[in-house]
Amino acid sequence: MAKKTDDTTSVGAAVPVPSPEGESSASAAEVHPPLEAQPEPAPVKLPEYQPAPAKPSPTPFYKIVWVQWTALFLTGLLAGAALVYFLAAAPADLKARELSAQLNETQARLETSQGDLSATRSELETAKAEFTRLQAEYRAATAKLDQANLTIQLFKLQMDVTFARFGLVTDDEPTARLALALADKDLKLLEPLLPSDELAKGLGQRLLRVRSFLGNDTEKALEELRKLNENLAMISDSLR
Repeated sequence: MAKKTDDTTSVGAAVPVPSPEGESSASAAEVHPPLEAQPEPAPVKLPEYQPAPAKPSPTPFYKIVWVQWTALFLTGLLAGAALVYFLAAAPADLKARELSAQLNETQARLETSQGDLSATRSELETAKAEFTRLQAEYRAATAKLDQANLTIQLFKLQMDVTFARFGLVTDDEPTARLALALADKDLKLLEPLLPSDELAKGLGQRLLRVRSFLGNDTEKALEELRKLNENLAMISDSLR
């Protein structure tokens, strides 16, 4: 009995029994063979971003050529008006004041001489001659002052016309209307200084024509303003 048991034991030890886990691993290896190494994809090159070209900016208003020339012309007119005032009107006004004071003083002396019975006839005649001379100088100084005022008023009216033309050219109708209102005011100050009533009447009619075209026909309004400016230049030239 002991011998039989040994034989059985040796036989059992000689034949290995496969495990279920081994069989499962083998089957999996046969069903899913190992994958070969795949090559890495090449990088995709995106197109470079090209920005859209910038639109050219509009030319600033103050860099436009005709605006610069108009501003230069207005500056010249202002400088001319100031020059006329300081060289002609101011000295003439000062001279007229001085002569007026001297005239009053001489007249007072003349009245004193006439009232004083003890004054000699020679002193009275001297005072009369001096009074007559001062009267003549006063009239001459007053005439120069009137001419200087006339020149200044002509300059002011020309400036008003220029600003009105500038307003119409730049489509700024409120500025044009304001300039015409100032022109009406300056024309009223100019009328008493003009040599004749016909000149004042002609300038007034020209301003009325400008107002009739304002807001309806800009081209005709500009044409009337140009003619008015020429009329003022003719009057100014005649005073030289």
